[in-house]
Amino acid sequence: MKLYRLIAALFLAVFSSIQADSDTRLPKLPDGMTAPHERAAYILLHIWDFPENLSTPEKAEQAISDFLSVADADIASQDAYTTAVDTLMAKANAAGIDILTIAAKYTSYPDAPFFDDELYLPFIDAALATPTLLESTPGLKDRLQYDRACILKNRIGTKAASFTVELPSGEKTPVDSLFKSPLNLLVLFDPDCDHCRDMLAGLSASTSLAQAVDNKSISVTTVWIDALDSPGTLSIPTAEGWNVVSDRTGIMDNELYELPVMPSVYVIDNNGVVVNKNLVKFSTVISALGLSE
Repeated sequence: MKLYRLIAALFLAVFSSIQADSDTRLPKLPDGMTAPHERAAYILLHIWDFPENLSTPEKAEQAISDFLSVADADIASQDAYTTAVDTLMAKANAAGIDILTIAAKYTSYPDAPFFDDELYLPFIDAALATPTLLESTPGLKDRLQYDRACILKNRIGTKAASFTVELPSGEKTPVDSLFKSPLNLLVLFDPDCDHCRDMLAGLSASTSLAQAVDNKSISVTTVWIDALDSPGTLSIPTAEGWNVVSDRTGIMDNELYELPVMPSVYVIDNNGVVVNKNLVKFSTVISALGLSE
């Protein structure tokens, strides 16, 4: 019951925020519809009943922002979201609005308001199922197929691709042999990347993460991608108990991982399954690990 009330409160907060801050036309919820997932699904689908929301690119951009606010709350089911995206794509194409570009702007870049491959994927699938859209833009089909393949790599809920790494001792081992805790933080970094150093500095200074590493509830493995030498030659922020290793498989050359942002940060369970990915901010990483600062 407590969880249900929490979900309901979250939905109401999101919906109330949209109503207060947006010019988007929003559907009136049917009387008697009380379940949060049903209410969220109804808004996602019926926000596109109003032609005003797709009357100009500016209106469409505001509406897609509100649409993604509801979707990002993760209350509606994935099927409901996919159905709503299919409806949106059809109506946007009929209205002459390039909703695919707007959706990419809001979901597929590291600095996007709703950076999340899973939010963008249904737009790709809907576009690939629309021959008139593909025919109108040369090269679009190839680009979307490539983007789709990248998104499906190491997807949340799937087993993370393993690769060979070199330890400071010179020993070589599969990276997943280092995943011995219930949660395992995998940080793919480039030592010349300023944001990588900032992220590593924040993580290495985290008291809560240090405690979790000490009690073995979390492990940390940092991987020098495209490495030129042993990890022992590096001078980077680290902490006691971390695995600091060099890639010896060629993550980039073999395209084992998509790296939309550096560092590329994954949370992986002790079965090697991806729990979270593409974590951009220190605070997001800490939250994904269930920690607080």
